[in-house]
Amino acid sequence: MISLSSALLASTMAVPSLLPGFFSEWKSVQSTAFEAAKEPQKPIDANKLFDEKALEKANQRLKIRDLTSAITREFFLKNFRKGEGLLAELKALNPTNGIDLYFQSILEFEKGNFATSIFMLEECLKKNNELDPAWNMLGYLYSRSGDQERALKAFEKAIAFEPYHPVYRYNHARALWLTGSFSAALDETKRVLDLRDNMPEAYFLAGLILEDMKREKEALPYYRLAEERGLSEDDFYVHYFRLGLKLDSSADLLRLLEKTRQSKNPDLIRMQATIRMNAGEFQRALEFNLQLLSNGHYVEEDLARTGELLCRTGTGMSGLQGTKLNDAAISRIRVGFEKCEGTRRKGPDVRDPVLQPAL
Repeated sequence: MISLSSALLASTMAVPSLLPGFFSEWKSVQSTAFEAAKEPQKPIDANKLFDEKALEKANQRLKIRDLTSAITREFFLKNFRKGEGLLAELKALNPTNGIDLYFQSILEFEKGNFATSIFMLEECLKKNNELDPAWNMLGYLYSRSGDQERALKAFEKAIAFEPYHPVYRYNHARALWLTGSFSAALDETKRVLDLRDNMPEAYFLAGLILEDMKREKEALPYYRLAEERGLSEDDFYVHYFRLGLKLDSSADLLRLLEKTRQSKNPDLIRMQATIRMNAGEFQRALEFNLQLLSNGHYVEEDLARTGELLCRTGTGMSGLQGTKLNDAAISRIRVGFEKCEGTRRKGPDVRDPVLQPAL
C-alpha cells in the first residue's frame, strides 16, 4: 500500500512547474493585503516642497511677461487707453528691467510729450542697457528732432542686440543717408531688403540714396518697386515724378498721371498741370492750375503758366473769377496772357490724316 506522504510527493514531482507560479501569486496577494491595511499617506503641501519666496518671484515673472505681451499687442493696435490700464497693473509688480518706463514713454509720445518720452527712455536704458526696442525708439525720437548723429548711435545699439530686425536696420540706413554716408547707407538698405523684400520704404530710400550718388538710372527701378509694394505717399510720388520727367520715362509718367490725378499736394498738382500743358491738354492743365490759385499754394511760375493757359484755351482773363487773387498776382497772370496772345500765330489748325482727315 502506498502511503499518503508518498502520494503527495509523487504528485508534487509530477507537476514541478506549478509551484513557482503558486508561490509568486501568493506573495503578490500578501503584498497587496499589506498595502491595503496601511494608513493612506497625507498629501504633501507644495509649499513644503518649494521655497515660498522663489514661487512668488516665479509667479511675478510670469505675470510681468504676460502683461508685457498684452500691452505690446494693445499698443500695436493703437488701443492706448486699454494699454495704459494694463500698464498700471505692470507697474504694481515693480519690474526691474525698465519695460514699464519704455511703455510709459510710448504713451508720452502719443500725447505729444516728446521731451518726456526721451527722458524716460534714457532712464529706462540706465536700468536695462540691452532693451533693443527702447534703443530704437530713442533713435527714432532723436532723428525726428534732427539730431541724426545721436540717432545713428542709438540705432547701432538696437542692432547690436537684435541684428536681424529689418526696421532697426532701415532706421540705421536712413540715419546714415541723412548724415551723408551714402555708400554705407546703400549697403545697409540692401541688407534690409535681404531681410524683408516687401518693405516699400526701403526701396524708396534706396532710390533716394542712388539719386544723391548721381546714379539716377539705377534709382528709377527702386521707385517702381516701392510703388508696386504699395507706397503711395505724396513725398514719394513727387520724387518719382521728378525723376521720371528728368529721365523722360514715358511709361512711369503715364502711370503717375493717373495715380496722382486726385492728389491735393501742390507739387503733384503742379506736375499734372505742367505735363498736360506740354502735351496740349490746355483745358485740363488750366483746371489743375486754378486749383493751385484757389488754395493759395502757387508760385511765380504758376501765375505765368495760368496766363498762357487762359490764352491757349480761349478762356481769357474772365477765367479768373472766383479765385480771390490780389492785384499783383492778377497783373502777373495778365503779362503771361498778353505774351501768349502776342506770339501765338493764327491760321489753319494742324491736321492728322486719321484723326482729322482733310475733306
